[in-house]
Amino acid sequence: MVNNSAKISRRVNSAQIEQNKDEVSRAMQLLAEGQINDALLTANNLLQNASIPVRNRRAQSWFNKQCYDSRKETIQALWRSRVYAYKRSLYKQLLGESRVAYIETEAKRIAEEAKTDSFLALRKRNQVKANGIPIGNWEKHFQEILNDQKKEEAFPIVMPEIPSENKIRIAPEEIRDIILRAMKRKATGPDNIYIEHIKVSIEPLIPFWTELFNKCDQTGRILMIGE
Repeated sequence: MVNNSAKISRRVNSAQIEQNKDEVSRAMQLLAEGQINDALLTANNLLQNASIPVRNRRAQSWFNKQCYDSRKETIQALWRSRVYAYKRSLYKQLLGESRVAYIETEAKRIAEEAKTDSFLALRKRNQVKANGIPIGNWEKHFQEILNDQKKEEAFPIVMPEIPSENKIRIAPEEIRDIILRAMKRKATGPDNIYIEHIKVSIEPLIPFWTELFNKCDQTGRILMIGE
């Protein structure tokens, strides 16, 4: 069993995966027995054991915890100061542009209205304030207009039952194409498996992935990794 607290590398020793054919066969046997989660855990352990360990950064012997904490605080303060200065300049620029645009728009509107009423600019403007409408009134209003029959669903959902022998199986070519098109440099899920692991081990494990997804499709079960 792999230590989940250890940092998992994105690089994988593909030769080690090809040598551990017994683990692949064991995962396939578990799939045949219907033990989907155990089969996937076996494959995950195989990939994690084949991952190349991450080398820890080596600091100077005199670089103690106090030095590290001070360095961390300095970098964070520098980052905050740069971000704040940049955001503040953008905010000030936006305020100026919005004020100028508003004044120009209002001036044009008043000028157009003054063509029909010369004393418009001398009249006192009345400010109209809208009273707040409770959210319950909005819900009641839309219920009466859009759902007068008090339905909880637009139409009944009927799932057709398709015999497992008539279902179309997922082909290995489809699985291979999806894996190759998957984007790299993404975070892992609860299983600590990177997409780089699956890409490197695509050839020795393509039968397993194909059988795994077909088994999930046939049984309607969802993988429960990480629980």
